[in-house]
Amino acid sequence: MGLEPIQRRRIYEEIIEQLERLIREGDYQPGDRLPPERELAKIFSVSRAAVREAMSALAATGLLEIRQGSGIYLRRVPDHAYLKPISSLLFLEREAAALIEFMEVRRGLEVEAADLAAQRATPEDMAALNESYLAMEKAIQAGELAVDEDYAFHYAIAVATHNQAYVNVMNTIADLFRLGLKHSKAQSLHIPGRPLVALEEHEKILTAIKKHDRRAARAAMRLHLANVERKIRLGFERRKETG
Repeated sequence: MGLEPIQRRRIYEEIIEQLERLIREGDYQPGDRLPPERELAKIFSVSRAAVREAMSALAATGLLEIRQGSGIYLRRVPDHAYLKPISSLLFLEREAAALIEFMEVRRGLEVEAADLAAQRATPEDMAALNESYLAMEKAIQAGELAVDEDYAFHYAIAVATHNQAYVNVMNTIADLFRLGLKHSKAQSLHIPGRPLVALEEHEKILTAIKKHDRRAARAAMRLHLANVERKIRLGFERRKETG
């Protein structure tokens, strides 16, 4: 396979660099399944935990897709003429700080948005929210990260505020929003049952808005965002430990 044992201090970065090289050289194409975690650990001469961290990090960028019970698949090949290597882009301390700061913005934005949606949501808004929730449920049950479905749910809440400024802000921050989702959802793979717990959190938000219960909507959104932030922090802490 052209892979080499890992010797550098930051283990997960070296794993990512080697996998990136193989992808650049055409050894893997979109849709290809990577070797199992156990086999990669043996090839790299590292622990399975280190391999798992590298796979989760790459899944967080959208490069890989981890399908529970199936394996790890190459999802897309990034445009390397415009993107820095993932190993240098993803693990900088400033990115961790930026994402945590962004979660503070989300908390200020979306807790209030949930309140307004609980006040103003029309039957059409509720239908859109319910549809996005069901799509998320289906994706999670299929073992997918459900990033797009999750974003669609939160976007539907912004629409339900009937405040165009909220919709404009959601459009503006879409890329960073999805990046934070990828980080937090990749960490969910390390926590048994966590994807379903996250789904329950969204269900509580949905139910509160349906009941036009402003207080419950705010509380459910605040709790959900606190858990998302916790997972993002956990992800960066894990990478420091394995590096």
